[in-house]
Amino acid sequence: MKPKTEYQKKVVELNRKINPLPNEVTEWAKENVISHPAIRKKNNVIHCLRCGNQTVYATKDTHAICLGCGRKVWIIDIDSWKAMSGTLKGWFSTVSVVEGIQLQRTFEIRGRFFERKPHIYKVRELCRHWLSPSLEIEVTALPRLMGKFLDTFPWNGNIELRGSSRMVYDYIANNSKVYPNMDLLDSVVDSLTLDEVKLSGALPAIKKSLKFLLKG
Repeated sequence: MKPKTEYQKKVVELNRKINPLPNEVTEWAKENVISHPAIRKKNNVIHCLRCGNQTVYATKDTHAICLGCGRKVWIIDIDSWKAMSGTLKGWFSTVSVVEGIQLQRTFEIRGRFFERKPHIYKVRELCRHWLSPSLEIEVTALPRLMGKFLDTFPWNGNIELRGSSRMVYDYIANNSKVYPNMDLLDSVVDSLTLDEVKLSGALPAIKKSLKFLLKG
């Protein structure tokens, strides 16, 4: 989509200048966004794939605290784990301010877990929501591919300005886990908490605060 308004032109310009995701955010996502898997084997031995601890666990619970690393693990039967190809994924966001515009960047993280070799993680950015102090909003994002799954995007696509069909991008952003170190517009710093962001999503919470402040 070609930019038409002055705000769209500014967003397109800023979109080209975005920095890579910092390593510390990726490490946070590995620990906090993807579930920690543990395989339930036929003999009721639970194998935590994060630390390697193996424990006999006879109950049919699907979650437990690993005795080795203390993480809350998702217990998956071995047959189901094989069908999943050992892969889990999740969505997460960062919230920052770029030249007076509130920016939410939303990413997908995929983890491929193995019993006897290092895990493989892949992170890609899906979309960016740009919110002005006057409540103008634009979205730059990967193109969405046709298919039965909600988050079907090309691995080699470009993040570009998108038109009015933003429902999927909004849904993914609003249901992503937000990195807790947020930078907020000065006007909403004192009126917004991380709990509010977690409850309703970053952009809806920020928009609600801005609307309240603009009315005042």
